[in-house]
Amino acid sequence: MEAEPGQAGGEVKLDKRKSHIAWFDQNDWVSGLCYHYTNLANEQAWDFDITHPDGVQFTNYEVGEYYEPHTDTHRLEDGMRKLSIVIQLNSPDDYEGGEFTFFDGDKPWSPENFEQQGSVLVFPSFLLHQVKPVTSGKRHSIVSWFVGPQMK
Repeated sequence: MEAEPGQAGGEVKLDKRKSHIAWFDQNDWVSGLCYHYTNLANEQAWDFDITHPDGVQFTNYEVGEYYEPHTDTHRLEDGMRKLSIVIQLNSPDDYEGGEFTFFDGDKPWSPENFEQQGSVLVFPSFLLHQVKPVTSGKRHSIVSWFVGPQMK
């Protein structure tokens, strides 16, 4: 996998996102793992009409790297991202900072115990979230999105 700068809205925007990413093949076992957990969560929580993944990404955040508050879906149309999945790959002992947070209005909050290695988080792609700057070490994760027909 070739690493490249992370993009925000399809462009490299270092004032919005600073990270390095690489892409898994859609037929890789990692894609299957993401599909399994996303389908399981979707069946239990939302029952969104999803059809397929929109890429599977390895993300590396080093010291000073972050992703400003954003959503993973940008338009209301067929093929829109509906569900996002993040899998935490390394131990919280490997880095400091880099917290994954959602927003309730202006108030940020972090999912309980998500910093633990192997944690899986599936959420609607329209939720505002961020990755705070890493202050030491490196944070590694897998990220994917699942798309489907326009929300009704």
